[in-house]
Amino acid sequence: SSDLTCNSLSLETNRAKERITILTNMQKSYEGFGNGVKKVLTASQYFWHQNICGSVAEIINVPKQYLTAIEVALGSSLQNIITADTDTAKQAIEFLKKKNLGRVTFLPLTAVKPKSINQPFDSTWHGFINYADKLVSSDAKYQAIIEALLGRTIVIDTIDNALHLAKKANYSLRIVTLSGEILYPGGSVYGGSLKHNLNFLNRENEIKQISAKNQQTIGRLLAAKTQQGQLLSDISELEAAISSNESTCQRYSISYTEKNARHIHLTEENSKRKNDISADFNAVTAINTELSALKAAQIKYTRQIQLTKSTNTSNVT
Repeated sequence: SSDLTCNSLSLETNRAKERITILTNMQKSYEGFGNGVKKVLTASQYFWHQNICGSVAEIINVPKQYLTAIEVALGSSLQNIITADTDTAKQAIEFLKKKNLGRVTFLPLTAVKPKSINQPFDSTWHGFINYADKLVSSDAKYQAIIEALLGRTIVIDTIDNALHLAKKANYSLRIVTLSGEILYPGGSVYGGSLKHNLNFLNRENEIKQISAKNQQTIGRLLAAKTQQGQLLSDISELEAAISSNESTCQRYSISYTEKNARHIHLTEENSKRKNDISADFNAVTAINTELSALKAAQIKYTRQIQLTKSTNTSNVT
């Protein structure tokens, strides 16, 4: 029904809003970041802060299917802070020292240089996805930072293919798999279970995606409410029509009752009149019969008188 549809869409919208609120608060408070990183990123009262570009986690966008691989490949570098220049990094370090807030890694745009694999590599190797830096996107000014952090890392689909590649390259490559295992140059392998509670990457992107999807849901909700309003309007019109028809039927019923009562009355009156006419007819018939008898008697008496007169005249003569 339209009520169930509206309720379902409203619930979906409310859940999306709650998720957006949570992610926004996490982003604003830098939840999961180290204390020193948080303090530098939020120290907006200091003049040097205007040259703080943000953390690595904030400036890159990663397709969902590569999130685990890139998050593992970057590791603690996700919390590295990018600065416009080395002077800003120096001032931020002084701030950390003065406040006794610990240590932070800074990546000045004017100093960091891109790095890439300095040996030939066969990119047609089975399971090869791409170089890690090619799987993320960011503003062009951060390209050197991305290449410096990920340019020497190769992304392979499975650990089996990664192990075969590492052996073939004489364990000289840094390889990360889609499920999050890392093979370091020298032969060490790092892996196991992962925790994604903090979700450093793609918070802003996720907010945008949820917001866009929520706008579509809101559009569907508005359309459903419009349809519901139209249905309610149609129902009201139908109820009004039914009410009008009921009134008409009631009026016709009353009229029928009145006319039927009059018909019965007229029928009774007509029957009575027929009886009166019949009685009058019988009375007239009786009068006619009696009149005929009187006329016959009159004729008889008239003849007797005439006969008597005739007899008397004869006697006189």
